[in-house]
Amino acid sequence: MVYRIPPRQGEFVYSGDVYRALIPKNHFLRKVDAAIDFSFANEECRSLYCPDNGRPTTNYPEKMLRAEFLQYHYELSDREMEERARYDLAFRWFLGLGAMDEAFEFSAMSEFRTRLGPEMHKTLFDRVLDRLKEEGLVTEKEPQNTDSTDVAAKVAKLGTAGLIHRAAAGLVRTVEKTSPAGGEAVRKEVFRTKEDEGEPREQSRNEVEARRSDLQRAVDIAQRSVAAAHAWVEGKEGLALSPEGRGRITGAVELVERILAENVEVKRNEKGEDEAHELDEKAGDKLVSVVDKDARHGAKSKTKKFIGYKAHVAVTDQDVITRVEVTPGNSADGRQLTPIRDGMERDHGLRPEKMRADSAYGTGENIRDMERRGTMLVAPLANGGRPSGGFPKERFMLDAERGVIVCPAGKESIWSRHREQLHGTIHEFSLRDCGPCPLKAQCTKARVRAIFISDYEPAFERMRTYLKTDDGKRDRKLRSERERVFEEMKDRHGMRKARYWGLAKMRIQAYMTAIVVDIKRLVGWLDRLNGAEARAT
Repeated sequence: MVYRIPPRQGEFVYSGDVYRALIPKNHFLRKVDAAIDFSFANEECRSLYCPDNGRPTTNYPEKMLRAEFLQYHYELSDREMEERARYDLAFRWFLGLGAMDEAFEFSAMSEFRTRLGPEMHKTLFDRVLDRLKEEGLVTEKEPQNTDSTDVAAKVAKLGTAGLIHRAAAGLVRTVEKTSPAGGEAVRKEVFRTKEDEGEPREQSRNEVEARRSDLQRAVDIAQRSVAAAHAWVEGKEGLALSPEGRGRITGAVELVERILAENVEVKRNEKGEDEAHELDEKAGDKLVSVVDKDARHGAKSKTKKFIGYKAHVAVTDQDVITRVEVTPGNSADGRQLTPIRDGMERDHGLRPEKMRADSAYGTGENIRDMERRGTMLVAPLANGGRPSGGFPKERFMLDAERGVIVCPAGKESIWSRHREQLHGTIHEFSLRDCGPCPLKAQCTKARVRAIFISDYEPAFERMRTYLKTDDGKRDRKLRSERERVFEEMKDRHGMRKARYWGLAKMRIQAYMTAIVVDIKRLVGWLDRLNGAEARAT
């Protein structure tokens, strides 16, 4: 790869004088430049550039990684980044540009992201983390804290009718782009009235009948779009299509059919007419957008719901990010614990003595998996609540030899069944004992009380005991303090909302945000060390 290194003679010497005069020595970007050598990007990305073909590379990897750092640190768009690179002296100095050097066009940012992709951005994140390890800011055995944060997708929040209509309109546009003549014919068949072309206004329509009407109209339009596209592709005109064109139309048809299948059930009414009925929103792994096909419905709590992604992050007590994984919004937090723990050991040799987390991670499988890796999971139990407000499980005694449960009233369970999928055994008491029991109102609202005993009950008991100790309480407090890292990522560096569409680019955003946060930690760490050395002398 041929790089055009910024000139160090002539005008650049003059530029250096200007920069030294105008950019303070304690400027944040001067500290970043002193803390980390970004030239590792040239080494890591060498295979992505041809060394002996085409023009010399001017937007070389180090320069563009520096540009991405600036972009994410200051929350800039590609166009805003281009403007700052042209006129901001601190930016130009940080990018290695002389006073008379041309900056780059905004499209260079997108080209660099695409060329590197998520895997290479992860490699760059790993190199930055290794730099923090060199400074002693991250150590092998120190505890790690893990949690997830929601990231809203860059999509409009649509109801079912709106989503279906957009998919159908997208199919029509795909045919039009492939063949103007065919597109005109399909459009006439699909949008029979001017009203058909407009999206349903369902978000502002609360009347049940109006919403039903919107849904029915959207379904009719979608069904016509599929039938019209099929008819055109299979007709005489469609035979002239290229394989690529046919593939694009087929993909758009499949998208409409999938959205219909995931959201709508067609039933015959009393008049013998087909009626569209909306399916349960929670059913299946549903698409929520026609432009971002990786985004999903998600929930961080019963009241906090979103459309987008989850960023699963591991953080040290020094607020250093050691691992980032990104999944669609409907993924379960607890299932990411083992991949996070294995990834940090594989890539950085980190073997934490503890992994602190919230109750979403407190499953028997996670406790077992962490113990096998020599790591203690510290998390409230995922199933540790009191169903229906009754007596907690701790009030019931297990007689392991006889395989029965004894309740607070002294009665024994009469029936039990092991459930492989649940990894445990359900014990149930008799109606004869529960019905007249004076404690029933305090115990259960059901006809009889049932108790679930997990196969991991010994591990659960160890966890309950530890969380009551001073060390356990301290661990819980330290984990909750790491919430500030998520707020920093969201409020200062743009992780509240996705910048782009798709899981791959969402991963790039997460890695770059983590790089920015970790470099800030490195700068702060070196500031404290230098201050301590200065006081010592």
